[in-house]
Amino acid sequence: MAVSFLRTPAIRLVSLSGLLVACGRLPGDVLPDSIDVSVLNPVAWPAGKLFIVSSAFRGRADLPAIRLDTLQLAVTRVNDSTVSADLPDTSGGFQLRLEYRGAERSGSVTLVGFKGRTETVALTGWPIPTAPGSPILIAAAESNLVRLDLAAGSVKELPIAHTATCAISPGPS
Repeated sequence: MAVSFLRTPAIRLVSLSGLLVACGRLPGDVLPDSIDVSVLNPVAWPAGKLFIVSSAFRGRADLPAIRLDTLQLAVTRVNDSTVSADLPDTSGGFQLRLEYRGAERSGSVTLVGFKGRTETVALTGWPIPTAPGSPILIAAAESNLVRLDLAAGSVKELPIAHTATCAISPGPS
């Protein structure tokens, strides 16, 4: 009986070690190469948010690790397939690296911020972006509206009559 007692722990140890080896990462936990990961705004404002969409995020509680060059970004979930990352307050081109479930994706992100000043015609009211977050704005001048492109630093007068006394900003009044 002493012999079988000594064999039993040894057999249990061999059985459990096989089980422990099998408890590694499961094939479904690795991000397959066929899953797309896309950046919604590869040109963004400094100190803004970067939005990344992938079907791989659905039904998962964990978040990817996102880096711009060597800077680790803070990541939050937006919805079931989208995460956002807080961008640094700096301008330039950066290498984007996303690590998730044993796989890595890379790309590039450009942060466009203050580059310098450009003198324009005198403006009145508040500039209005052509789309939310867009660097292209419409603003009121003395006698017409102007289109400001903050990313390119250009100003184009628009053939739309406007006077500073009719409204505080461009648009219907």
